[in-house]
Amino acid sequence: MADQNQQQQLEEKTNLEAQVPYLPRSKGPSLDTLIPRNMASAVQDALDDLESDVGDVDAFVADKLNYPSVDDMHEVLAAEQVDGVALSIHNMERGYGALVGDQTGVGKGRQAAAMIRYAKETGRTPIFVTQDAGLYADIARDLDDIGMKGSEFFMTNSNEKVPLPDGRELRTTRDAQKEKLQRLNQQGGFEPEDGNPIVLTTYSQMQTVQGKETDRRNFLMNIAPQSVLIMDEAHNAGGSGQGSDQGAPPNRAEFARMLVDNADGVTWASATATKRPEVLDLYGRRSGMRDAFGSVADLQATLEDGGSPLQQANTNMLAQDGSYIRRERSFEGVEYTNELVPVDRDATDRMSAVMGQILKFDLEKQGTLKELEKSAKAAARDYGTDSSVGQAGADSVNFTAIMHNVMDQAAFARKANQMADAAIASLERGEKPILTASNTMGSFIESYVEDNGISPGEPFDGSFEDIIVSTEFRFFYDKPWLLRKRGNE
Repeated sequence: MADQNQQQQLEEKTNLEAQVPYLPRSKGPSLDTLIPRNMASAVQDALDDLESDVGDVDAFVADKLNYPSVDDMHEVLAAEQVDGVALSIHNMERGYGALVGDQTGVGKGRQAAAMIRYAKETGRTPIFVTQDAGLYADIARDLDDIGMKGSEFFMTNSNEKVPLPDGRELRTTRDAQKEKLQRLNQQGGFEPEDGNPIVLTTYSQMQTVQGKETDRRNFLMNIAPQSVLIMDEAHNAGGSGQGSDQGAPPNRAEFARMLVDNADGVTWASATATKRPEVLDLYGRRSGMRDAFGSVADLQATLEDGGSPLQQANTNMLAQDGSYIRRERSFEGVEYTNELVPVDRDATDRMSAVMGQILKFDLEKQGTLKELEKSAKAAARDYGTDSSVGQAGADSVNFTAIMHNVMDQAAFARKANQMADAAIASLERGEKPILTASNTMGSFIESYVEDNGISPGEPFDGSFEDIIVSTEFRFFYDKPWLLRKRGNE
């Protein structure tokens, strides 16, 4: 135990040494954040340059966002958020983009909302891109919080329903949405009678369908030159943007980069934006990185060849230029421990044996696929489903990859009673426990309720046997691994 405590103290000391207090230029209320030590000087230099160009940071942002006063702005934006917005606006007005890499809890969403407000104040259409449609409600909440209550939205998703925090609901039907997108494309975007709504979309909306262009992609590209692009969770845009077959429509990664190139302004937000070198060109194409390397292609190749040292140096150069900022929270005093709990080993072994047989079958199938891959390419045929990239050959869903989620949830469920007991004990001590789950199984529960005619208020008695049977049925019947052939036959 002593060794464990010493190790924990050492890790905490090392973490604190890697962070220093962030010193905001805004005089608004601070969130008392930290910043990586190796980035602190570069960010302060960027803020010096910012103040040299625009003067007082608070007055600059309050004016650009059209707040009645700096005090009114400080009621809705913290000092760290004002600094981030100031850098983003300043970069945009220089023709560059800005990447907000703040850790969770600092307010990337609030800063994204402020950039939406800036787009509206400058007569441009905001395009907000995020991971999934459920997050539309989060940006609507942030917009409400910064004084944009009742904002009008247009989401590109069809057949979608999203409840908003103010009681409204975004809802589309497939046929009506298709008709509206086609009308907007014919007229080249929004006309005055359409208003200037905030466009909401997701990265999955940037994919092709069956290898073909879509109305929603055409719409986004049509309005990009008159728009400000705000890419939330920007790492989801995909890596490198290279790989589509010649003559095929751009894949998702390529399309995202085309939007960045064509948009009138762009801001990215992601706490994990710089972990993958193949994504860095997404940000570099609208920064000084592009100018330094001569071309986006040279930039990408150099970053990949240089490895982690060059990527870290590049990140600091982005911060020095005002194109990247990251603030963090302190975890000092937070204790991380793992507690072993008893589980039913026999039941676990039985499920493992079943999965072993499934794995054996899947390996046999993959061997057959390799042979089909060879024959497909030899015959110039394309087997499989649309991958949004369009590579020729044979393809199939890996069953064990699907079952991994089931096994992961099974392991989680075996500890549910112990978690409940720990939470109850915590409540009795006057604490406020937080229970987290990586997978809520919402899709399975929805399907099970529909298949079994369960109404609200009735008991739910699904088991893991039902999960396995349901997964197998959907895999082999709804989405069979037997290959589909695309082509002339």
